[in-house]
This record gives sequence, C-alpha cells and structure tokens, in this order.
Amino acid sequence: MPDSTPLPPHPLDGLPIAEPAESASLRLLLDQAFEDAGFAARVETGVGDALVSATLLSTRFPFGSSAPLAADWLEREAVAPAHARLDDADNIVFDLSSAAAVQRLIAVLLQPHIRAQTTAITLREILTGHGLAHAADVHDADVVTLTLWNCADLDTAELFAGLLGAIGISDGLDLSRNRHLRRLADRLTWLAIGITGSPVKVEAIPGCTHEPDQVTFVLTVGQARLLARRLDTAPPANSPPRTAETG
Repeated sequence: MPDSTPLPPHPLDGLPIAEPAESASLRLLLDQAFEDAGFAARVETGVGDALVSATLLSTRFPFGSSAPLAADWLEREAVAPAHARLDDADNIVFDLSSAAAVQRLIAVLLQPHIRAQTTAITLREILTGHGLAHAADVHDADVVTLTLWNCADLDTAELFAGLLGAIGISDGLDLSRNRHLRRLADRLTWLAIGITGSPVKVEAIPGCTHEPDQVTFVLTVGQARLLARRLDTAPPANSPPRTAETG
C-alpha cells in the first residue's frame, strides 16, 4: 500500500523566484535612465511576456496621461515589442518585452532629456567654480535657462561676460536702474548670439525687497553646450587677462 503521508514543504517553497539576469540588468538600466532624465518612474520586473514594466509617475510626456495616445506613440516611435496600459492609479505603464524595446525607449523618450540635464549640470559646475550666483534649469528636452542673480550688487553679469571675453560689458550703466538693467540684457543678447551663431532670448527682471535682480538666458541645448564650452576654457573670474608673456 503506497504511503499517503504528505511530504514536508520544500525549504524554498514560498520564496520569490530569482529575477532573470537580463531582466535585472534592463531594469537597472531603465531606472537609471529615468533618473538621469529627471523623470519620476517606477521600474519593475515585468509580468507575463514583459521583461520590464515602467510606471510613469510624471505627465510631462508627449502623450500626457492617455494610454491610447501612449500606445500610438510607442508604435510611431517603433518601440517594440511593447504595450501601454493604465494601472489602478491611472498611471501609464509600459510593458517592454525585449532589450531592443528598452533601448529604443531610452533613445527616443529619455536621451534628449538626459542630454539637457547633463548640459545644465555642466553649466552649474562651471559657474559654481567661478563663484557666480546663478541657476541653470531644464524646461524641456531642448530648453535650458541660465539665470544670473544679483547683477547690480555682485557684478555677476559683468564677471560672466568677462569670462566670455566681453570685459566691461556694463560700462556706462547704472544697474540699479531698471532701464539700464534691460540695456545690459541687450548687450548680453548680442554676446550670446556671437558665441552661438543663432538668436538667443535674454530677459532682465528687476529685483525687489524679497528677490534679487536677474538676467535670464533662454537657450536651446545646443546653444547651452556652446556657451558651456566657452566658459569651460575661460580663466578664473577676476584673474588678470592673459598676455603674450603669461600665455
């Protein structure tokens, strides 16, 4: 008579199944790409045929928060095999079923934003190194703004322009006067055009009791990269100009 005593549970019963190596590496790759692009997302091991699932926690995407529009976008951008759906919280979820789909999603959706973020970081590092009060922010995949603070009190714009070779750009101006601050913005506009070879928008905003005055450059990523390249080769702010003897 066969023994009907039930077998004891296996010591591994109930433990999670190990994540496949390919899925794990793709999950880490995509998670880092979302972070580098400045987007909030939750990247997890996929279910069913999907290797990776990405839940988008931001609506700053070309398809908004619409799953049908997201599905159309995936097809139009040749991100495949992939599927778009909504989770219980109405967040868009991308189910990606191959390494090629993950890499394509990064290339067409995230890489432009990664490039913009990297450019803004480069500008911050350079200007911080020169001790200039500033802010560099990404507003879109191809828009970076650079704001110079306290132009009247700290000569920020004067020092910035000097790094680019335009020493004395505020000569003849009283930057405590709003009209003269706008004239400074006009001069900086022409300086930026000369460096980038394309139209640049520069705005002057007078300060008040709670906010310092500021000058803001509205740049494409390409323009911002050209500006960063010039700034990166500039001598330290307040240093004497180079001569034939000093090199």
